[in-house]
Amino acid sequence: MDEDRTLVRFALAGDTQAFGRLVERYGGRIIGRIRLLVRQPDDVEDLVQEVFLLAFRRLGQLHDGGRFSPWLSRIADNTAREWHRRRMVQIRFEELLSKEWSRPDTDESEAEREARMMVREAIRRLSGAHREVIEHHYFKGRSYGETAYQLGLEVNTVRSRLQKARQRIKKEMSEMTTAGNTYDLTAQDVLALYWATRFVSTDESRLRLCGVCLDTGGRLVAADGARLLLRTLEGTEDLEKQVILGPGFEMPMPHHERATLSVGEEVAVLRVEGEEDMAIPIVDEPYVKYLEVIPSSIGKRVRVSGAELLKAVNLFAEQLNPRHPATDVWTYTPKIEIQVSEAQQTLSLVTSRDMGYDVSREKADSPVSHDDAPWAGVPYWRFTTSVDGKVNMEDSPEPFRIHVNHNFLSDVLSGIEVDGPVDVFFSDPRRALLFVPTGHPDRKAILMPMRME
Repeated sequence: MDEDRTLVRFALAGDTQAFGRLVERYGGRIIGRIRLLVRQPDDVEDLVQEVFLLAFRRLGQLHDGGRFSPWLSRIADNTAREWHRRRMVQIRFEELLSKEWSRPDTDESEAEREARMMVREAIRRLSGAHREVIEHHYFKGRSYGETAYQLGLEVNTVRSRLQKARQRIKKEMSEMTTAGNTYDLTAQDVLALYWATRFVSTDESRLRLCGVCLDTGGRLVAADGARLLLRTLEGTEDLEKQVILGPGFEMPMPHHERATLSVGEEVAVLRVEGEEDMAIPIVDEPYVKYLEVIPSSIGKRVRVSGAELLKAVNLFAEQLNPRHPATDVWTYTPKIEIQVSEAQQTLSLVTSRDMGYDVSREKADSPVSHDDAPWAGVPYWRFTTSVDGKVNMEDSPEPFRIHVNHNFLSDVLSGIEVDGPVDVFFSDPRRALLFVPTGHPDRKAILMPMRME
């Protein structure tokens, strides 16, 4: 993990050889994974190249370089899933085109009849030149050569026009299929969707939590078991049933005023003007009962400036991983302590030399000497900063202490986009923290605490 983290950092800095090392390290594993999922030898090499190209383009979205391997596996799985979707569309498309449209079967189902009409409508929208080659090759059953002879064209021209015509028909059918379930998203909606993708789980055994949930009433939910984001999307207020976008749905930081989201049965399509359409698989199962984990009322509360709190959190970046080397025996998690004082009316953040270390799982059953710990021989140090606020702790111990993951805290504050005062609600050091911007009560985030020493 540490070597992956280093290679990712170098690759992001422009070192192409570092990314090449990652390709060498995981190329065989991805080939095996794609071969198992696709089972079409002719397509495996192209799909593996696609996986690593996507990984290179999205490397900046990877929050922890040490998680490169599972992150790359999710990209491979999504690429294989999209390949299957394209293949099924192509097979169905070829079946539909091979039918006699003028004389439909008397026993065809309503779905088949609807699909037939959709293909006919899509063909009607083609240009005259493209419609001609479709009619000759598919409806009249003529070969490429016969079609070329009838139309006075080169065979390669017929092939090219057929390919373009098929692509156009599939695009038209996709638009017709999703036309009734298309939602206009505002710039704020798209930004909320982006933040939600950072809260999804990376645990493939928890499929529901690997996606972003769009619930009825315009609610947007994402959770990974340690944190939860709840937002609203203005554009999906009329959503009729819950939809889970994913798994492993990722998107780059948006810079757009508007977008549309078309929701089908198996795939949703996010369209932004000037950008390539993003096809997102839909998870076919219900989401967790997220409303049950959101506290209805908590007595302990501190109200602080969201901007000042985020600034204080950002100050810790250089005090955590850079000053806490990990080893084969000792792992490190960017842990900080939150201290809330009603007497001083402050919220303080603290970290120190040995905070966040733990023995790795592989060495948990072996004797471990603290004399060999990463902090051994390093002079003790402690880093702290405070934010003034309005504190009501209801006779809690002074100060109230709770440990959290620094990276998760940073994501929580970014996810609710604090631009004014924010209320932080507490109960006890073992229970979740609830963050709510006072100006946006429709934005909520929950953060689970870490184990206290």
